[in-house]
Amino acid sequence: VGRTTARSERRLHRRVPLTCPAGTKRRIRTLRRQRSNRIAGAEQPSREIYCRRPDGTKHGPITQLRGFTRVRTSSLMTRSSLPGRNVMRFGNFNEGKRDGTWIQLDRSGRELGRMTLSDGTGTWRVWHRSGGLAVNGKMEGDQREGTWRSFFAAGGTAMVGRYKAEQRQGTWRWFYNSGEPFRTVEFKGGQRHGLYTDWWVSGTKQKEGNYRRGLRGGPWLRWNREGHLLGVHHLHEGRGEWADWYRSGDLREAGSVVNDKRHGLWRG
Repeated sequence: VGRTTARSERRLHRRVPLTCPAGTKRRIRTLRRQRSNRIAGAEQPSREIYCRRPDGTKHGPITQLRGFTRVRTSSLMTRSSLPGRNVMRFGNFNEGKRDGTWIQLDRSGRELGRMTLSDGTGTWRVWHRSGGLAVNGKMEGDQREGTWRSFFAAGGTAMVGRYKAEQRQGTWRWFYNSGEPFRTVEFKGGQRHGLYTDWWVSGTKQKEGNYRRGLRGGPWLRWNREGHLLGVHHLHEGRGEWADWYRSGDLREAGSVVNDKRHGLWRG
């Protein structure tokens, strides 16, 4: 596996042209999926090729790639023409912050949209393959700030919430594509802290309880689609007994949780 990965990275270096400034070296990084993009169903980059200084600071051009298993000569074109189907977005970093024009492309190399940032400050956008806006929010000093929204490809808000210095704050809301509420979560300092509620698409509550510093605590209630109470659990700092039910009301599984994770033997 290690040899295969190294071989793939060498191919990427050869087939994705990137001229790095003096004092930097080309690097490849695998990216984590961002929740705001995933909720909206937006396409996300899986890897990025960028220039990095010895201290780890990004500086210079960057190219972000779609997910793929193999790199073929026909899959990636040179930047002097149009990037190929695997190139999703390219832009520039200056002293560790997004700077200048960033462009997102579809699989045919057609431009979906562009945005301009200065010293990491400006409006960040992600587009659906269809060309519709998927994610929109403000960047300040290369950190997410203020209200961010994600949108379904067919239109309508998928998620809305507020960041403060890259951390989630206050009430975040998620929606079904019908516009009905799907989930509401309170955040503080980037952690779940406060009321958490899930709804069925019919508008009745599915689950509700409280978080404290990222861990479930107090009573948690569960309902079926018809609004009948299935059960109540009492947790303290992510510890206690937990159970899940089928829609019919029959018990699916039950057991203990510690630090909000399964612990010990579960039945069901």
